[in-house]
Formats: sequence, C-alpha cells, structure tokens
Amino acid sequence: MISVHCQQGLFGKAKELLRKMEEKGCLANSVTYNVIVQEFLKEKAFEEAEILLEEMISRGFSPDSTTFEMLLNQIPSTRQDSPMQTIIQKLTNIK
Repeated sequence: MISVHCQQGLFGKAKELLRKMEEKGCLANSVTYNVIVQEFLKEKAFEEAEILLEEMISRGFSPDSTTFEMLLNQIPSTRQDSPMQTIIQKLTNIK
C-alpha cells in the first residue's frame, strides 16, 4: 500500500501509513525504509528520500549495500552535481 501511494505521488499518505503501522506495533526496519526510499527515488522525490534516510538513521538503522546501490543508481553518468551525491556523502560520514 505504501508503494502504491508513492507511485501515485502521494508521499504524505505513504508516510502517514508508515506512522499508523508503527502506532499499531508494526515497527519499520531497514528493509521497510529501503522499500519506501526506493519508491521515493523512482518518483524523483529526492528530498523526501533524504528525510526518510535521516529518519532511518536516527532510529538506529544503518544504510546497507542495498541503500547505497539505490542511491548510486540515481546518479546519471553525465551529471556531476546530483542530489544523490550529497546524500551519499552524508551517509558515508555517519559514525
């Protein structure tokens, strides 16, 4: 359902559903966050993806190889100033 909301550009509804899941005891994990971030990236909602990644990290989940692969796939080979490069830089500096 979250995926469908993202595909329709309803990012607020997707995040609202995530919150409702958590309120009912279905806590998100890194896999959940990666799925949602991937949908945001598909829709070019880079700011939303970055916010969600920061939330993921603040909740104790580390970006994994899947996370980085999703981000790297968003960097066009001809463009040097991709927003993804900034996000990747932030994620790699996390201690």
